[in-house]
Amino acid sequence: VPITSEYVPNVFVSVVLYRAPTEDDPVPRYNVGSVELPVSTETRELNVDLEPSVEQAQPGDTIEYDITVTDSTGAPVSAEVSVAMVDAAVLSLSDFVDQNGLQAFWFERGLGVRTASSAA
Repeated sequence: VPITSEYVPNVFVSVVLYRAPTEDDPVPRYNVGSVELPVSTETRELNVDLEPSVEQAQPGDTIEYDITVTDSTGAPVSAEVSVAMVDAAVLSLSDFVDQNGLQAFWFERGLGVRTASSAA
């Protein structure tokens, strides 16, 4: 089974075995098995580079930033970016935890298949 980036972050492979009724066992039998294959999110990761217009700023200054976004191979990509700036001292007064945006979009999905048989 070729694994492509379309399967990020995981894919399931399932097998259904069916045995037709026989003279010795007139009941049809089937078994189902599946396995999860994790797929690396590396191809979906974006790199964000911020370049400030000045090295040092004072309170009240306006600073412009050049923002460059590249894909996992380093190629530039078009992206919409949201930026929030907060003094680290202010964050230290709270229970703030920096979130991994990649996990918000590429979390593992569960298997959503039900298998049944009407051959009984």
